[in-house]
Formats: sequence, C-alpha cells, structure tokens
Amino acid sequence: MELIDFGGFYITQVQEKWNFVKTIFTTRFDHWRYEEEVRVFCDLDEKDPVSGHFFVDYSADLQLKEIIFGANFNGDAPCIRECVADGESIEFTTARLAFETFSVVTQKSKGKQF
Repeated sequence: MELIDFGGFYITQVQEKWNFVKTIFTTRFDHWRYEEEVRVFCDLDEKDPVSGHFFVDYSADLQLKEIIFGANFNGDAPCIRECVADGESIEFTTARLAFETFSVVTQKSKGKQF
C-alpha cells in the first residue's frame, strides 16, 4: 500500500487520501474570498482524439461567465473574444495588481483593456 508522507503524517486508507487531497485543493487564503471562485471536481473519462486533452461540456451546471485577462497577459485577446460562442453572455475584464495593497483589482484606464 502506497503511503503519502506529509512530515510524519501518513495516510494509508484510500478514502482518507481522497479527503486529504480535496482539503488541499479546496483550501484558499481567506483574503481571496472576493474572487468568489468555485472549484469543480469531475470525472474525465475520454481524451479528445485531436488534442489529447480532457474536456467537460458546458451545461446548466457548468457555464462560462467571465474571462479575466490577468496583469501579465500578453496573448491574443481579440482571438479569445472571437472564439467565444455567439450569443454567450460572457464578461471580459482586465485585471492588474493594486498599487497600495496585496490584491488584484479591475483595470480602470483604457491603456491595457482587452
């Protein structure tokens, strides 16, 4: 049986391992609560034959609502906007690092809006 060593703390039962992993993946610094992030765990059964990646289809339970271009984003924002399905109600936002605090805020000026 494989053991996971976390500084002397050993987990041997499969369910205990899964619970521990879920705790790690769902724990966030409280200061980031404003992001209202939701994390979803799902089964990925089949690889896409073309890309070799795994995908989950959008549904009533899983919808894309917003795309945030981060402070260091240097990709092709117009291409990303174009790739989003017609009729989708998706918000596009540009973020930047705050000037006086340790946080990320919405870019207000038009200088780096995507």
